[in-house]
Amino acid sequence: MTELERRAVRASLRSAFLDTATNQPEAMAFYQGLGYREVGRESQPDWTWTLVYYLKELVP
Repeated sequence: MTELERRAVRASLRSAFLDTATNQPEAMAFYQGLGYREVGRESQPDWTWTLVYYLKELVP
């Protein structure tokens, strides 16, 4: 992730946006540990999980 974030900064991107799901708590903890903050959730009646959206401001 660190290398991906570095490449994004070099490409003049200012933020990173990603998603995972509530059925992957390890991924949620991983992204939060890297400084991503939750910015939304989405669920559908036929899903057994909820999508969780994250955002991180990238620092050059």
